[in-house]
Amino acid sequence: MTAWCFEGWRHQSHDRDKILAWLTEAKQLGFERYSLWKCGAQYWLCCSEMADYDAAIELRQSIDERAAVVVHVWQQQLVCVAWREDVLLGACGFSADHTGVLNLLFVAHDWLAPEKMGCALFIAGNQAKELLACHVTAHANVHYLNIRLPEVPNKLARFRSLRQPPAWLRRRVLALSTITAMTFFIGFTWWFWPVPEAQPLAKPAQALSVLKQPKVGWHPNQIAHVNELLSQVNYLAGWQVRRWELTTEGERLIVQPTYGRVSELLGQLADSNWDYQNDNGERRLVRALKDNHKVDEASSTSPSPSRDALKRLGFSVTPNGQALLIKHDLFDPNNAELWRQFLSWLTVNHPSARLIAAKAVASDLIWQLQISIKDTSQGTRP
Repeated sequence: MTAWCFEGWRHQSHDRDKILAWLTEAKQLGFERYSLWKCGAQYWLCCSEMADYDAAIELRQSIDERAAVVVHVWQQQLVCVAWREDVLLGACGFSADHTGVLNLLFVAHDWLAPEKMGCALFIAGNQAKELLACHVTAHANVHYLNIRLPEVPNKLARFRSLRQPPAWLRRRVLALSTITAMTFFIGFTWWFWPVPEAQPLAKPAQALSVLKQPKVGWHPNQIAHVNELLSQVNYLAGWQVRRWELTTEGERLIVQPTYGRVSELLGQLADSNWDYQNDNGERRLVRALKDNHKVDEASSTSPSPSRDALKRLGFSVTPNGQALLIKHDLFDPNNAELWRQFLSWLTVNHPSARLIAAKAVASDLIWQLQISIKDTSQGTRP
């Protein structure tokens, strides 16, 4: 008889290094077997001692639904598997009675709520249908399936020994071995290749002119909007912004969903020219910076704080080679006066400065701000 696993030791991530770390931890915890399956950008990992197949993987492959909660009765137990997109929300078991049904509906409340995750409810088999008959009338998106866990499961749901590494790790080792062998062969061939006689080079008639390097970095006034931006993204519904940073093309926000959709995220940032990207599981918003070199009149006419006054505001200024590294570990974007004084200091004391790097890392509603500038003038004022 096939041994199915519902409540295993589960983890998921798009980072392969995290998967390898969890496999190492599973060995230390005494687990013998594991299942691993890539769903979209996520890897679903489950570790067990005796199981043969992962029921979460089997049901996810059997039901082609973007967001679903599947309920089934298996071995006198009410079992549930839920997912949304490529994220496994849960795989758990309850007693096959009235109390178990109540516990199941309590756990799955946010999954099924239309205003939250909006998962469809799939009831598989007659036993599950009878148990939930009096409890699903409030849910409009209910489907009944006549399916059961197969006797010949999908090979992708199979558990394997923890002594056997994942397939992509074996391919990586093979690729590295091949590259090493080819590098050794090319080096060996190059070492023993006959050297041709050197030909005298004619002196050039005219020395090449030195190309003028383009101006790099960003003007300080191009980030004058950053405090308002960070204040706005602190309160996005269904999404969390983890980091803001400058790039060579403009600026970007590294985001992570909690329960929201991409359309809802862009709707909260309307008329702001953001483009959504998903690259190997890293979700981000990118846009170009406006070419705005206009100096704010209020900042130019008001007195600029000294470096000591800037430190009292929480900023630290540290020389870093030819650049200055400016940090603020408890930056509050709602404090507009704090940001205005910083921009005033930067504009007045370093009028020729260019921003070569900038980032802000979120910590609740406070940010860790870090900016690197390079002053293109001959000297700088304190």
